[in-house]
Amino acid sequence: MKKKIIWILICVLILIGGWNVTAREWNQAESADFEYKENNANARAQSSDGQNISLEDVLQETETSIQYGELNSESKTENITGNSENSSTDNEKDDEEKDANDSIKTESTKNTADDTYNTVREDKTIKNDLEEDESDEDSYEYETGYIFVGDSRFYLMNEECKIEDIPNFFVVSCPGMGYAWLADTAFPKVQSLQRQHTEIKNWIVICGLGVNDLTSIRSYLNKYRRWPESSKLYLLSVNPTKSGAPVRCNNQRIEAFNNRIKKVGNATYIDCYRYLTNLGFGTKGDGLHYDAPTNWAIYSYILEKLNKDAGGDPVTETECQAKAKKFEKQLSQKNY
Repeated sequence: MKKKIIWILICVLILIGGWNVTAREWNQAESADFEYKENNANARAQSSDGQNISLEDVLQETETSIQYGELNSESKTENITGNSENSSTDNEKDDEEKDANDSIKTESTKNTADDTYNTVREDKTIKNDLEEDESDEDSYEYETGYIFVGDSRFYLMNEECKIEDIPNFFVVSCPGMGYAWLADTAFPKVQSLQRQHTEIKNWIVICGLGVNDLTSIRSYLNKYRRWPESSKLYLLSVNPTKSGAPVRCNNQRIEAFNNRIKKVGNATYIDCYRYLTNLGFGTKGDGLHYDAPTNWAIYSYILEKLNKDAGGDPVTETECQAKAKKFEKQLSQKNY
């Protein structure tokens, strides 16, 4: 028990001794701080050049200066922080402006590239269109194709004059035929020829029908008036007959027929009836079908009309076959 009491007393003494040491050190620090302030104040008082400044004023000023220094330090710290924040904000703004400018430049560059591409594309399209137009013009071997549509009279004329030997001349004919054949067979054949011969740009159809069915005049008129614009239509007169021809195709009826078809507004009428009446003509003895010289006369007369409308040169030959050959040559010239 005594040992415990002694041990406790020793611990208390140690604690008291440590406390006294700490107190002395604290007092020494305050004394040193006061001496520093007093010495500093005395020094300032001595250097005041005779001004009436008390020691207490100097001490108070020193403390104020120290406090102001602390405040100024804090203010500088705040300014540095503020400047750092402002600098960061400015940098962010600069980055945003730079990004915006880069975006504008990129968009401008893109627009310029698009405009350039569109311009080049438009120029290329225009160039291709022009080349296609030129190619279309050059692709046609013949400016015009001629199709002769008729009955036995055209059939025999083709046999004599060799119309189909000309590359852009075609004959669609059948002996004894009339309007029904024209509508059901000849007209589809004409359209088929136009589709097949893509080397020909324009088409002219010469119809020489009616002698076998003069009474079908209304049907002919309706068909001719509805003729498609894909080809230009020429209507050859039904030409005269001589004695020996069937009564159904006498000249009086033929003239009545011709007077009707020559009034078709969308067709060009070729009045070969009057030409043969003035010139004179021969037949094969039946009064209906023509001999060779008459076929050449009819053929050359048709070609002369076509050549004139096409702007071709007139010919000086007087013989019908020679004239026809000259007209054939002009009407069958190639484009290249």
